[in-house]
Amino acid sequence: MTNYCVDLMEQQVAQGDNVSLLYPANFSLGKTRIVKHKHSKYKIFAIINPLPLALVFGINEPRRYIAKCNSDCYEKFLTSNHFDIIHVHCFMGIHKEFFEAAKNLGIPMVFTTHDYYPFCIKCNLLKKDNSICSSPDGYECRICNAGQGLSAIEEKLMQSHLYIRLKYSRLFEIIRKRCRSKIENVKDAEPTSTVEDYESLIDYNMSIIKLMDLIHCNSEVAYNVYSKFLPEANYKILPIAHNHVPSIRKDHHKKELQTLRIGYMGGLAPYKGINTLLEALKILDANNKKNWELYLYGADYSGIENDIRIHNCGKYEYGDLEGIYESLDLTIVPSVWYETYGFIVPESLASGVPAISSDTVGSQMLLDGCGVKLVFKSGSAESLAQTLEPLFDVSIYNSVIDWVLNNDFDISIDNHTAKIKSMYETVL
Repeated sequence: MTNYCVDLMEQQVAQGDNVSLLYPANFSLGKTRIVKHKHSKYKIFAIINPLPLALVFGINEPRRYIAKCNSDCYEKFLTSNHFDIIHVHCFMGIHKEFFEAAKNLGIPMVFTTHDYYPFCIKCNLLKKDNSICSSPDGYECRICNAGQGLSAIEEKLMQSHLYIRLKYSRLFEIIRKRCRSKIENVKDAEPTSTVEDYESLIDYNMSIIKLMDLIHCNSEVAYNVYSKFLPEANYKILPIAHNHVPSIRKDHHKKELQTLRIGYMGGLAPYKGINTLLEALKILDANNKKNWELYLYGADYSGIENDIRIHNCGKYEYGDLEGIYESLDLTIVPSVWYETYGFIVPESLASGVPAISSDTVGSQMLLDGCGVKLVFKSGSAESLAQTLEPLFDVSIYNSVIDWVLNNDFDISIDNHTAKIKSMYETVL
């Protein structure tokens, strides 16, 4: 999300717009206030004493996340800067008073659906057992967040200037790992807050999202989820983009396909679907389709299957993308959660590499129209194996390459920025 926001802002500036960034910063003595920072391209404003940021750690004390503040600081900020429109990418950490002030001043607000925080305080609509949560409420959230969340001291540390300066140091890496380990290893912890506390937080978040003039859904997957909880809202479906999508679509046609080189970049979190992928490969082996190799990127995978065909490639940077995709024949995005979009599919297609996606990944919409099935049932290793198996046939594989090379996926950041501007105009 952060990279998308920055890339979009920079493109908006390049296209002649005046852009400002507001974000929740650190805690300090005194009231909530807004401080301006210098930047060569756009104005940056920091909220001092914002609401705490739950991030991905969950919430065990909901009342701290709905605290009131002095609304006059937001009113003064908005009236003195004369904004035409507010584009909200995440309202975590920002008081409701900001959005109420904008509404009262008649400033249109657009919200982009990067996650599900408005109605799922863990953002991903997954229960503790990684199954889909179809109806989050105070009772479900209380169970899901038991034993999780940061303390007030940990939150202030994570949002401090010191953390920003030292976040990649050895000390803070140890702190982050301890926080994650504590959360991941909690099994039978007792909730420390009431059902009513969690219901109050959900109501608070929902009251904010209902103030938006337009909800920008970055995929049909996101729209289907949001419209279930907010059926009366105003929606626009528009896929997103970023500035690091490979610009050269290379030809991956094969004369023969001795080994199918498969790439996975989702990490080890169960909801990213790596277990589904590994089980599907075992099914392929049982079907005598053993000429595959799996290249794992984005984490340290040293603890998974001991198979010489599985390669632990570790973390990567955007600058590595072109070389990574050039070395692959296929990428797989097997997420089991309702991933609002996901950039692996567009990055892969932009490089000339076919992608296979589960049907809960937002960017699967880019795979519509291919004569060969590239979307499988989320969480089903059998469905993934059935989708993969035809691609071992070089003629079928090459037909998919034809489709990839001849299709205009329209995933450039400059075109996307122009579409965003047109979207703004519908609420101005």
